[in-house]
Amino acid sequence: MSVGFQLSYLAVLGIVYVQAPLYRLWEIDNAFGDWVWKITTVSIAAQLATFALGLLYFHQFPVYFLFSNLFVIPGAFVILLLGIGLLIFSFWSVLAAGIGKLLSLAIYIVNQGVFFIEGLPFSLLSDIYINTLQSWLLIGVVVLILLVFDVKKFQFMYGAFVLSIGFFFAQHVNHRSYVKPASLSVYSINGYGAVDFIQNSRSYLFTDSALLSDEDRVRFHIRPNRVRSGVRKRQSL
Repeated sequence: MSVGFQLSYLAVLGIVYVQAPLYRLWEIDNAFGDWVWKITTVSIAAQLATFALGLLYFHQFPVYFLFSNLFVIPGAFVILLLGIGLLIFSFWSVLAAGIGKLLSLAIYIVNQGVFFIEGLPFSLLSDIYINTLQSWLLIGVVVLILLVFDVKKFQFMYGAFVLSIGFFFAQHVNHRSYVKPASLSVYSINGYGAVDFIQNSRSYLFTDSALLSDEDRVRFHIRPNRVRSGVRKRQSL
């Protein structure tokens, strides 16, 4: 049930199944262009496999993922090699210290690149809410569309259309159930008390300042309910 486990294995499955056919669609003569295209197809394949879970767990979609992955993917490979090297030569303190510094530098560079891309205008589509059923429906749509191109049978497109209709119907049900009515939510947060009154896309949160300063707890415990309820304006009391 680990989120990291699910995302990692789905990403690998997408890369194994989708990347090679995508890569063969365009043959580039020069080495640099071919490298960029290869990284791009890896990014598209991984994103196709994982975007439904990203919407479910994080309620956002990275618009510039193609640009960020141009340095994240090779950067992650460098970090992996340096991490393995650090483990292998851990008995040699001088060499291990040098590798450790290189590893820290590589992680820092990749993180700064990610933060830069995230800071660009319109880098994220945020406050997106889907439930578990809708996530499965999106995954089903992607699988069926891929099967259309893989086995060359258009009948799978009808199934993708049906699942798409089901997705939008579930979204409509969510809107009527959670967005329109006023609601009072009491959050179960270890060590804190929090009550949220939501009405007309506005949230009034009653809690203490310690919880408000803990962004991770707010993001994990409170934000999903607000996104589901269509909150656009927030006020803490």
